[in-house]
Amino acid sequence: MIKKIFTRISIFFNILKDFLVAVLAVILILAFTIGIAHNLLKINEVSSKYSGPYKNLVTVGDKEMMNVYSIGNGANTIIILSGFGVQSPVIEYKALANYLSSDYRVVIVEYLGYGYSLKAKTDRTSKNIANEIKKALDGAEINGPYILMPHSISNIYAIEFQKLYPDNVSAIISVDGIMPNMSKENKFLSELNQTKDNVKISSIAEFTGFARILSYVKPEMFYIDKMQNSTFYTDADIAEYRRRIGIGYLTSSMVKEINKIEENVIAEKEYVYPDNLPVLEVLTSESVNKYKDMKKQNNISKDYEEYANELLSNKQIQEVKIVSGDHMIPITDSVNLAQTIKEFIMAH
Repeated sequence: MIKKIFTRISIFFNILKDFLVAVLAVILILAFTIGIAHNLLKINEVSSKYSGPYKNLVTVGDKEMMNVYSIGNGANTIIILSGFGVQSPVIEYKALANYLSSDYRVVIVEYLGYGYSLKAKTDRTSKNIANEIKKALDGAEINGPYILMPHSISNIYAIEFQKLYPDNVSAIISVDGIMPNMSKENKFLSELNQTKDNVKISSIAEFTGFARILSYVKPEMFYIDKMQNSTFYTDADIAEYRRRIGIGYLTSSMVKEINKIEENVIAEKEYVYPDNLPVLEVLTSESVNKYKDMKKQNNISKDYEEYANELLSNKQIQEVKIVSGDHMIPITDSVNLAQTIKEFIMAH
C-alpha cells in the first residue's frame, strides 16, 4: 500500500515537473518570438525617415550627429538638458519648452544615443558630453551665452560645460539635479551603483520589446497619461513618443553613460559655482524628503538641501528653492516649474 502511494506521488511530481518545464518552454519561446518581432520592427522603424518638426541633426564628430530642437525668439536662450535614459527629450520636455518659449528662446539638446541623435562612439565622460553639447549648439548656429537648465544627472554635465566654457554660460537653473558633492557619501555611491544594476536588468525590456508593450498597458510608467491630459501634446506626439520607446528604450550609448556615472560625479565633487554666476537649484519636495529621511536614519551625514547649499558661493545671486512635486516635475508640473524659472530669470 505504502509503495503504491509513493509510486502515485512520484508519478504526480513527474507529471507536474514535465508540465512546469513545458510552461516555461512556452514562455521562453513566446518571449523570444516577441523579441525577434520587436527587433525586426525596430530595424524597420530606425531605417524609416522621420520628417516631423522635432528633428534637426547637426554633426558633432566622426559620423556622430546630435538633434537640436529650438522654439521661441527671446533675448535669453535656455538650453534644456534631459535626465538619464529619456527616449525622446524633445517630446518629453515639450510642454515646459512651450511654456518658456513665450519669453525666451528654448533649445532642447538630445545627447548622442538619445531621441533622434545617433549613437555615441566616444566614452561617456562629462568632458566628452559637454564638448558635444557645445559642438551641437555651434552646428545649429545657436550662439551663447546660455542659461543652462539641466535635469537630474545632467547637472554634472552642465557643471563641466560651465568649467570648459565659462564665457558661454550666463546662468544655471538646475532641476532636481545630482549634487556632485554627495559622492562623499558611501550611501549615495551605493545608490549610483544600484542604478547601474537596474539598467542591466532593464536591458531585458530592450531586447524583448516589453517596454513597447508597457507604454500601452501601463502608460503612467512613461508619464504618457500626463501628456494625454496636456494641451501641448498631440496624438501624433504620443504616437511618436511610443515609437521612440520601442526604438530606443535603453540604447548602447545610455548603457555606456550609466557605466561612467560614478566616475563623472566623483570628478566634480569639489566643485563650487563661481561667485559671479546666477544659479537657481530647484529641488523637489519628493527628493528633499527622501534624503531627509536617510539622514534621520543615519545613512548620510547631510541631506539633499544641505549639499545643494554647499555648492553656492554668492547667495545674493544664487539660491536653493524647494518646490512641491516629484523628480519628473518637467512633465508632471511644467506650469509651476516654468513660472519658477521665469521669476528667477527676471530677478537676475
